[in-house]
Amino acid sequence: MSLRPRLALLLPVLALALAGGWNSPVSAAGADAKEESAAEPGALAGRWTFKGGESERGAVDTAIEASIQNLQGPLRDLARKRLQDTNSVPQAIVLEFEEEKRKVSLDRRTIRTRGDRTVLFTDPYGNTSRVTHRVDASALHERLITVDGERRNDFVVDSSGDRLTLSVRISSPHLARPVTYTLTYARE
Repeated sequence: MSLRPRLALLLPVLALALAGGWNSPVSAAGADAKEESAAEPGALAGRWTFKGGESERGAVDTAIEASIQNLQGPLRDLARKRLQDTNSVPQAIVLEFEEEKRKVSLDRRTIRTRGDRTVLFTDPYGNTSRVTHRVDASALHERLITVDGERRNDFVVDSSGDRLTLSVRISSPHLARPVTYTLTYARE
């Protein structure tokens, strides 16, 4: 077969893969694992209320201070304010799953995705993020990427199904170290 017919066959497959509409083939065992993982969001679904108390709230402030220690004067104050504004402790988390649709609400902030596709989200400050939601076993991994850095929110439900842990990691080349903290929630 000459090069031209091969390219004619390859181009539609390549275009589909780049558009995110094609996943690589999975072995039979891998397909079973994927189906098992897809069934798990039910453990995460529901409304969760913050139960971490003042110690976890204080840990957020401590993590922010540690991350901005390399900044000086007004720049440090600006970074602190921005990080505090975007890291207020959500009182309620609502996680919803319907087939490939995923909805994550932290107080008034709601992001909807479909499958592992990336969506654009603009926060109240006008900052746009590329967001993905990935589900595996008893966890939902939310990733927000901006021009300034990345935020990862990992929602993990415990084996009883009554406790949810939100682990946050914010990284940026502007910070001395990533902002990392964990918050605890109980099922309503």
